[in-house]
Amino acid sequence: MRFKSAVTFPQKNNFDLLRLFAALQVAVVHGYEHFQLHGQNVVADFIVQNVLVYFPGVPIFFAMSGFLIFSSFDRRKDLKVYSVNRFLRLYPGLWVAFLLTFSILFFFRFITFGNLFSGNILSWIAGQVSFFQFFTPGALRGYGLGNPNGSLWTIVVEIQYYALVPILHYLLGKFRLNWNIFLLILISGSLIANIIFGATVESGSIVGKLIGVTLLPYLFYFLLGAMVYLNYERLSRFVENRALIAGACYFFFYIIVSLIANLYYPGYWVNTFGFINSLLLTWFVFALAFSNMELSQKLLRKNDLSYGLYIYHGIVLNFFLHKKIPFSFQTLAIYLLISIALAFFSWKLIEYPALKLKKIKGDDMQNKLVQNADTN
Repeated sequence: MRFKSAVTFPQKNNFDLLRLFAALQVAVVHGYEHFQLHGQNVVADFIVQNVLVYFPGVPIFFAMSGFLIFSSFDRRKDLKVYSVNRFLRLYPGLWVAFLLTFSILFFFRFITFGNLFSGNILSWIAGQVSFFQFFTPGALRGYGLGNPNGSLWTIVVEIQYYALVPILHYLLGKFRLNWNIFLLILISGSLIANIIFGATVESGSIVGKLIGVTLLPYLFYFLLGAMVYLNYERLSRFVENRALIAGACYFFFYIIVSLIANLYYPGYWVNTFGFINSLLLTWFVFALAFSNMELSQKLLRKNDLSYGLYIYHGIVLNFFLHKKIPFSFQTLAIYLLISIALAFFSWKLIEYPALKLKKIKGDDMQNKLVQNADTN
């Protein structure tokens, strides 16, 4: 099928709620692991190890990004406006989170007036405010987990997604490509790369670390979401109000394949069963997004705390670890509450005011859909 743009999907959906769940999943799993709570409560262990890990936050984020970012550019096709809007969505909150991180490091004297203008610290600062958030100099390795905010490695991957979308649009439109076949080829290439890298490259090696911050091994998550968007008119009858069916299929698969047969365990590096798991998870995520479609608005009142929770929880976690606060479920609860509170203030004071500066073009109905997509 040839390229077709401006796909219509329901304006009311649960993307904000799903993003919040994904961010909360990441925060809970990180806290549970690093506070060493495994083995202290059988029920909690089961929830984390056999439920939450099968709803991995980062792949869910990537799949929804594929849908919403592709939609955002598709409805506007103005590279300047698109770039400004992406910047406003990402950087205001990110820079404020960086200022908090910098202040904490300065307070604990990892950064001082003596080393502030050294090459390593200046390089770290430049990376944090641009797109090399994964870089951490040796002078900061002694703080927390060895990276002041380790979750930010996904920022550089997300920026690569942002850059890729206009390129894909150009190729699909310029050469009149069959976009389903073209994207399936890219998905296959990414999947093969993911399997090969996961099986052969050590994650702690320099090569492994560099590959881990490129979009190549994760691109198939993003493009699965893009394909749902581009085929939404065909797929709507399989996703709208189909959360129970999609969820049942996903649960049945992971119980049989993962829990019983032990053929796959969730992670960034997949095998054949892992890819099938990703397909079913993608279906389930979008079925949730388009079932009971007013749920998100009723619960969140259009407050999107997901991005703030994601970029702040690592700061709180490292602070707790560096202060050697005794590990307990109470510690986990306090860490989550502080992270959510920071996310709330970030949304109200930083992110939402920045989003209001976005440049919107087109008719009124299209504007509403674009605004919905641009909250990603």
